[in-house]
Amino acid sequence: MSGIISAKPFNDAFPQTRGNTTWQGFVTAIYEVGCLFGAIFILTFGDKLGRRRGIILGCGIMVIGVIIQIACVVGHGATAQLIIGRTITGIGNGINTSTVPTYQAECSNTNNRGLRLHRNLYQNLHGGKPPTPQPRFARV
Repeated sequence: MSGIISAKPFNDAFPQTRGNTTWQGFVTAIYEVGCLFGAIFILTFGDKLGRRRGIILGCGIMVIGVIIQIACVVGHGATAQLIIGRTITGIGNGINTSTVPTYQAECSNTNNRGLRLHRNLYQNLHGGKPPTPQPRFARV
């Protein structure tokens, strides 16, 4: 959100964030609060729910949160709606971030488990395809 939250069109749509660093920080950080609640939820109910259902639930919650965010109408509580949508999206992301690596590790072969988990972490952090790993030693 760092590049968007200070942009004029964003501030026109969500006037509480214009020049107010407290509101900007709150709108940005509420997503991580949602992630925390999602992670706590899946920690509590993940074994009963199962990995696949947990991932499907997390994705469904994220879709609902995104719909709430994109349906904001200027002048009709748009900032509150954005905050609620970001919180809900964060809950879904917290569920998925806590569940997917475990599910991947359970489904992977032992010879490529580390590579798959590394790629998942890289994509979460950088949002793209990781570079192809180079072999450590040349084969003769």
